[in-house]
Amino acid sequence: MGNNKFVVAVRHKAFAVNAGQLFDFREHGFKKGVKSFRVACIDPAARLDPVNSLAFPTELTFVEAGIYRHAAAARHRDRRR
Repeated sequence: MGNNKFVVAVRHKAFAVNAGQLFDFREHGFKKGVKSFRVACIDPAARLDPVNSLAFPTELTFVEAGIYRHAAAARHRDRRR
């Protein structure tokens, strides 16, 4: 289900990404990495459970020591408008 596509948004830029595709921030112009990013435009047809941490697996690699904070929240748009 779903189209296996989504968008990675960071610092007012958006990048189209396919499921399973490696997205390296450094290769996209962020040489020192990023402090935050957002995953958007996940196809609602994928019917991901927002409380299931395994529903949208994400792998992160860090370039230096620091504090990591993660928050996930489902945002639904009312398409009737």
